Amino acid sequence: MIATVAGVLADREGETVLVQTDGGVGYAITVPLGVFERLPPRGARVSLHTELVVREDGWALYGFDRPGDRVVFQRLLGATGFGPKLAMAVLSALGPDRTVRSIRRLRSAVSSRYSDSGVVTRMCGGVRRIRARSDEVVSPVRTATRKDDCRPASGPRRFRSTS
Repeated sequence: MIATVAGVLADREGETVLVQTDGGVGYAITVPLGVFERLPPRGARVSLHTELVVREDGWALYGFDRPGDRVVFQRLLGATGFGPKLAMAVLSALGPDRTVRSIRRLRSAVSSRYSDSGVVTRMCGGVRRIRARSDEVVSPVRTATRKDDCRPASGPRRFRSTS
């Protein structure tokens, strides 16, 4: 595993940066938008916490300027249906703190929208898996999982017809 990469920021284009190490190796690293915006200008020294994702079609290196951001990315990758591109899109759109808060709030949003407790239970199972992994995130994105957060809604919700 490549845990960190440090060197000179040689290039910045799109969502990819090129870090030229002192040993002469240049690493192309994909970063979320928030990290991209916080990076120093070209030619400055930079250090990124990285996650190497190995797949059948190739290897990709993803970088973060804070270790907690990398942990959130790792937890998202562990959730069913999340690949690195989707995880990076979520982190780029929301950032790590809002991502974790959104996952914590998802249960209440789901249960208020759907009256079928089976739907809530299935959706909540995915939320629970993500939340269980999110509990390992270090400050400031640490989450607390309560046992009763994912219990089924108390009966079907009734809606008044306006017609």
